[in-house]
Amino acid sequence: MDSEKRKFWVVLAFAVLFATLVFVSVGHASAAEWHVYPGQSIQTAINNAGIDDTIHVHSGTYTENVNVSKRLTLIGIDNPVIDAGAIGSSIILTADGITLDGFTTTNPRPTLEDGGIIVYSNNNILKNNSAFYNNFCIYLNQSNNNTITGNDASNSDAWGIV
Repeated sequence: MDSEKRKFWVVLAFAVLFATLVFVSVGHASAAEWHVYPGQSIQTAINNAGIDDTIHVHSGTYTENVNVSKRLTLIGIDNPVIDAGAIGSSIILTADGITLDGFTTTNPRPTLEDGGIIVYSNNNILKNNSAFYNNFCIYLNQSNNNTITGNDASNSDAWGIV
């Protein structure tokens, strides 16, 4: 084989190998880890996170309404409190496949539409959360296949888990 043909085959093999590596690496992007500390916004971290990322929320009180609209894992470190400030619900899950672990919710707007944790999606995992002093502590609204374990839903004005 002359040198021109050999050069052609080496370049072609390299191009195929490079294209394969690029294709495989794009298909297997790794999930990122985010950390939220008191004084920072959980919602901002959610908005900036990618699908399948994990957000670690550190102990403290966060006065905000959290809307999780993409598949994420949210882990509360030492039971952070989500205080809705009597405006809306503390946490709303609107995407499928969310994990919510280790949060305390309180002080939603006192209406029948709002509560501690409101779920409008499917295949979520809610574990080790505490919902106190809410109209609905945990409210599953037209949702299916959600796993609820180790949660405390008490001192409700209406229902604990509905």
